[in-house]
Amino acid sequence: LAPALVGRELELAADPGRDAIARALRLVDGPGAAVARLHPDDVATLAGDDTELAPGRELTIVADPTVERGGCILDVGEGRVDARIGTALDRVREVLAP
Repeated sequence: LAPALVGRELELAADPGRDAIARALRLVDGPGAAVARLHPDDVATLAGDDTELAPGRELTIVADPTVERGGCILDVGEGRVDARIGTALDRVREVLAP
């Protein structure tokens, strides 16, 4: 059920790439340049000014076909945030598995 609901939400999202970057950045503390890897279709539809995506932080956006639509892998310094939807659903399955 969860994959169907999430998939429907992604279909309706106006800017899934921007949403994915925002989700990933909420999990990062402190300053530093960041590299956001998004699906190429999400990169192509990013709306607005890229400087608004990460205020006060240098952000490089990379089209990566291995990242699913609506997901993001964010590298900041030595750290990595995996904000892909599939990865999150896998974590939910692990917790709920008997």
